[in-house]
Amino acid sequence: MFYVSKQIRQSMKRLILFFLFVTIISCSCSRDDEDKAALPKWLWDKIEQMNNNSMPGMAVYEYKWKGSYYYNIVNPVSSCLFCDFYDYDGVKYQWTSEDIDDFNKNAELIREVWNKGY
Repeated sequence: MFYVSKQIRQSMKRLILFFLFVTIISCSCSRDDEDKAALPKWLWDKIEQMNNNSMPGMAVYEYKWKGSYYYNIVNPVSSCLFCDFYDYDGVKYQWTSEDIDDFNKNAELIREVWNKGY
């Protein structure tokens, strides 16, 4: 075994930490870009508008249902659930009682896309 001075070991630790930090930062940035690319443009426009004008507590959730993606915009002061529910193309969904039952049984919540926080 050979001897490595304390100064060289500290320099190597700093170098490793620096590369680890850069790797973590680059991965998180690419994830945001991938998320943005995976969502429809109309939704990003709506989120930008809500960022500037909406009340705290607003949120957007992504669901997969009937083989397609849907987006629910939640308003915490609204008494209406799923009133702002849109398909991937941004068309507001018109609910029937059969759809509500099917959605409750078969829809999968994918993720929270955005929230305004309190």
